[in-house]
Amino acid sequence: MIEVRRYSALIGLLGILCTGLFWLALLAPQRVDVLLRPYGLYVWFGVLLAAVVLPTIAAFAGSKRWLLATALGVITLVKFFLGVAS
Repeated sequence: MIEVRRYSALIGLLGILCTGLFWLALLAPQRVDVLLRPYGLYVWFGVLLAAVVLPTIAAFAGSKRWLLATALGVITLVKFFLGVAS
């Protein structure tokens, strides 16, 4: 059981890093734009999906506190869609 929790923490942390990457791009677009500009909008969409899916997997496999990270990922995904739609 301890092994599952260890891996769920790693999976959840990867989801948090994806969310952080998106917010870093919003706050400092010059620095992140150089990194992800060649890949386009689909990479951003994939990063945001990972920010929602990975903490959800971690919440089911380990601690339920990862649901808070999932909520943060969902809020970020909605922000992304509202930004693209406008």
